Amino acid sequence: MDGEKGDRPACPEAVIREIKKQALTDSEQITRIKKALDGIAKAAGYGAKSAFYSLRNDRVAALFVNNVDDFVEMAKALGDGSNALGGDAISWAFDALRDEKIAKLFEQNSAGFIGIAKAVGKNSRAAGNAFNTFRDRTISSLFLQNSAGLAEMAKISGNSVAWAFSAIGNGDRMADLFVKKPKAAIDAFAEIAKAAGKGKEGAFQALGNREISDLLAMDQDIVIDAFARIAKAAGENADQALYSLSHDKTAGIFVKHTQEFVKIAEATGDSTVAAAFDATRYIGFDSVSQVAFSEIPIDGKARIFSGKRLISDTLDESQRSKLFEQIFNEEKSMLPLFRKFGVKPSGILGFLGKGPNIGEPPETKAAESAIVSKIGEVSRKLDLDPNFFAAAIFQEGLAAPKTFDLVISGKKFEINSSDDIGMDSFLQDLPILVRKGYLRELRENEDYVKTGNANHMNVESARLKDYSVMIEAFGAMLALRRDYFMDYCKSRGLKPSQGQAMLGTYYFFNASDPVKTIENIGFRHLEDRYSGKPGLKDINDPRYNALRVYVTALYLQESGII
Repeated sequence: MDGEKGDRPACPEAVIREIKKQALTDSEQITRIKKALDGIAKAAGYGAKSAFYSLRNDRVAALFVNNVDDFVEMAKALGDGSNALGGDAISWAFDALRDEKIAKLFEQNSAGFIGIAKAVGKNSRAAGNAFNTFRDRTISSLFLQNSAGLAEMAKISGNSVAWAFSAIGNGDRMADLFVKKPKAAIDAFAEIAKAAGKGKEGAFQALGNREISDLLAMDQDIVIDAFARIAKAAGENADQALYSLSHDKTAGIFVKHTQEFVKIAEATGDSTVAAAFDATRYIGFDSVSQVAFSEIPIDGKARIFSGKRLISDTLDESQRSKLFEQIFNEEKSMLPLFRKFGVKPSGILGFLGKGPNIGEPPETKAAESAIVSKIGEVSRKLDLDPNFFAAAIFQEGLAAPKTFDLVISGKKFEINSSDDIGMDSFLQDLPILVRKGYLRELRENEDYVKTGNANHMNVESARLKDYSVMIEAFGAMLALRRDYFMDYCKSRGLKPSQGQAMLGTYYFFNASDPVKTIENIGFRHLEDRYSGKPGLKDINDPRYNALRVYVTALYLQESGII
């Protein structure tokens, strides 16, 4: 917060210098300047200091002294005096006038600036962003020819006004259309805004690309229809999906394959649309299409499209192509389990040194080998199925980039028992784990350090020394939960199958009320197919989580890794 509401900061030194430079001594002139500063402060509210900041620039100060009424009008258009956002919006707009070219445009057509500010509305930096586009020769020329038309564009595009202006200025055909048939251009943008719905901002950012802007000028219907269908397919993620088209390489592919992009959006949906569009510039349009129209469930498609290494610049085209084939084939190999259980196994083979590994650095391979070895060692000691153990520990956090990177780094006491690996009751369970012989006597400050912070269960968490302590502790906690489940079965005269034992153990590890969860599902139905929407993650559903661990364990078993 800049200060008290309505307080006016001191007159900026640059303004005082300009008054002296022009030798303004007339009391009426000085009074007008003072009233103008009061008016700007009032419009800026708590953000008055921010609003005055740009007046410290000599060029802006000179413009202000010579155009006090226009500055006040612009401030009134941008700030409602109720909070600091107005001051920020005013400052952003004034700041654009530091540029010599923009300042000259203001001198030529200050009313046009005010009109755009009014069209954009209160408490938004968008007006300043729009003014900054006037550095472009084409946009500045269009402004001088038809500032009222640009104000209409600003009203339609709102916070995306800078991108809307860029769409007119960057595309030769759109600029020509705006000059010759301004209403047609404005109507086209209005239709885009309507079609894009919640994705309006992303739509105008996409139109800021020259190729997409030219396509709109040539064939409005195809772009409007495509944006509408993409926005519908992406739902709440429409803005992100349409924005992803703004990248030059993606835009070029979109212009060539517009209808196919729509079909890809409809075949993926939600947050996966943007990832699919982004992936076209890394793995190519044909590969994205191949994945989008395959049987692979949505979470598998998302894994391919947003794979950390697959869409990085660390691999060359040949390596990326090979890695894509490896991941794609791995996802296809999971389909039988997905069809049977309605849940896809986690793609953790790569973490275990046996999956897609093109371009993997030596330290990562060494960490993967050490993890596999340690899981095998602890599993044998505790008589746990190693595949189930691996599936559970990766589900609980080891597959998260942050946790896995901590393991690779070798840093000590960085892995949080609750936040990073899901052992929420580790310290609470520690005495019984040691007493039952599931865990050696861990020494505080040597094997773990208490954080002093309560987790979501209101139980204190700890930072573990390294991956070895983490795996030992996790295995012990899993073995204890197996005991709890077997006690539950014994008390009810139940004899679980191997699958029921895995699922029940994980319910006792992961579910907030495992007994209620198991009884709601029905013991005989624990291994039944998931009834939720196929292929969509639902980490808040304990049944989804348990089945995902189970099918991952089955997949690892089939793969013969551990």
